[in-house]
Amino acid sequence: ARPVPVGSFAYCCRPLLRASSLREALTTGFGFYRLVLSDFSPHLRVSGDVAHVHLAVHAPANGSLHYAMRSFTFLSFGLMSWLVGRRIALRHVQFPDGPSSSGVDVARMFHAPLNYGERCAGYSFDARWLDLPVVRDAQALREFLRQAPANLLVSYRDPARLNERIRALLKQHLD
Repeated sequence: ARPVPVGSFAYCCRPLLRASSLREALTTGFGFYRLVLSDFSPHLRVSGDVAHVHLAVHAPANGSLHYAMRSFTFLSFGLMSWLVGRRIALRHVQFPDGPSSSGVDVARMFHAPLNYGERCAGYSFDARWLDLPVVRDAQALREFLRQAPANLLVSYRDPARLNERIRALLKQHLD
């Protein structure tokens, strides 16, 4: 319903560097965004050995709300991977609307199964990732913010994944 103030992402990231674990970083960051966002709120829930990030909706669903939730889902996933210096392996990603008509390959961005038509947007991953330490510092954050959001798209493509290795080999032998 209203734009997020410019600089909110950077302001949120600074205290995350002091978190001792990914769990603490997510709890802190989501707490900040629950103050800033009015249409939906991010939450972390752990059930057994699975961590769930879900966005509780507080406004009527429309195209701009779906876009905002997709963006938040992607940015929060990219940020948490950056904070721990490893791509977090997701179990699945879910959205309340259907596939994007923008042509963006959402499954490739997340490297996880996608579920559409769900009650809320969010993603799940193994809860053991929550115990990873935050490994980034203030200098790394300055560089990260200078390149955001592009670095979220590129930096956390996992080149070790089989499909990425196959693509690289095929590109080398196109002739």
